[in-house]
Amino acid sequence: MLAAEKGFSKIVNLLLKTTKVELDHRNKLPGEHNYNYTALDMAVEIGKADIVRRLIERGAIIDEQTLRIAKESNKDLSVAQFVREAYSLENCVRNHIQREGAEIVWNTLRRALLEREEEYVPWALFAGLTGTSFCFL
Repeated sequence: MLAAEKGFSKIVNLLLKTTKVELDHRNKLPGEHNYNYTALDMAVEIGKADIVRRLIERGAIIDEQTLRIAKESNKDLSVAQFVREAYSLENCVRNHIQREGAEIVWNTLRRALLEREEEYVPWALFAGLTGTSFCFL
């Protein structure tokens, strides 16, 4: 959490590769400005796009607090847009799965849109998703 708060990308990557990290642990130190923040919230607040992307790829939960922090932070507008799109995509796919009972390879879809890798894009197109915040499922 401290590595994300301070923007230490290499340390975050190392921790994510080598240890079991509780991605959604919340800071419980009273009196701190980032009380109840997750590592993702902290990375969003300081505008560290590489850390934000890595945490989301690993499954960090984007919640209303994360969206608020992204909206209020003036560090990097592309981070705020990325967080909004990832949140929209995640909700769209999860709602579709709940509604339809469909079996979708969530990580493949997430990867197609977050990394925009051409080999995965057909999966996203097949599911009716685009790189925007819209959902057509």
